[in-house]
Amino acid sequence: MLRDVFSLKISQGALQNIIDRASDATEPLYEIIGEGARQSGVNHVDETTWRTHGPIGKSLHWLWVLCNTFLAFFMISAKRDAQ
Repeated sequence: MLRDVFSLKISQGALQNIIDRASDATEPLYEIIGEGARQSGVNHVDETTWRTHGPIGKSLHWLWVLCNTFLAFFMISAKRDAQ
């Protein structure tokens, strides 16, 4: 999109650095939302498979969502247990 729409060239490494910085900047808010979901008396909970392709090959993870009237919290986990 950056190349096609804005005529900007960006390397994969630079793009990953941008993603990492945005992730670091939003982590405190992510933790607050997660704690709010965990403290809620009622949540709708669902999980679905999340396949990854990393340096050691393919692996299966789980995308969890906890949501209620006030918020939605998403988490990718390598485990499928209640924790």
